Amino acid sequence: MRRIVTGLGDDGRSTTIADGAPPTHAVVPVADIQGYLLWMTQHTPANNSGTDDAAACPFPAKTAPPCGTCFYFFEYPSLKDASPEQVDALLKGGQASDTHDHPGMHVSDTTDYLIMLSGELTAIVEEGEATLRPGDMMVNRGGYRAFENRGPMPARFAVVSIGATAAGR
Repeated sequence: MRRIVTGLGDDGRSTTIADGAPPTHAVVPVADIQGYLLWMTQHTPANNSGTDDAAACPFPAKTAPPCGTCFYFFEYPSLKDASPEQVDALLKGGQASDTHDHPGMHVSDTTDYLIMLSGELTAIVEEGEATLRPGDMMVNRGGYRAFENRGPMPARFAVVSIGATAAGR
């Protein structure tokens, strides 16, 4: 995984300020879901001055800050050929469901833009599901959702999560 961050140098000219692996990586135990925080802002408009790495922080327990953003990359292993213990962990997706039928059903006060890069990922909502394939995009506006990789290979996708007001729940 390579992440390139550009910005302005001390001379005011554009430059590369980071080129390499993202500093923040998390793994969901047993499920082996890989998550990378690529960038984070605490509020909008974002402050683009300086050269500090906004992703050099603990992996956020919740998605984006109330007025900020998070840029993530995830890799979900396939449910195929997984052990029963891995399947249980994958279905939970690192989430603790709150009274929904699917063990990974979760919600956040964010608007999320998901861009499918490779593999397949099934997005499950309270009233249905849709399978995302490379090039597909999904906008989640604060609704409950869960994800499953029912395809034969890892599902790789990027998510931009933007703090939002709670939906009517």
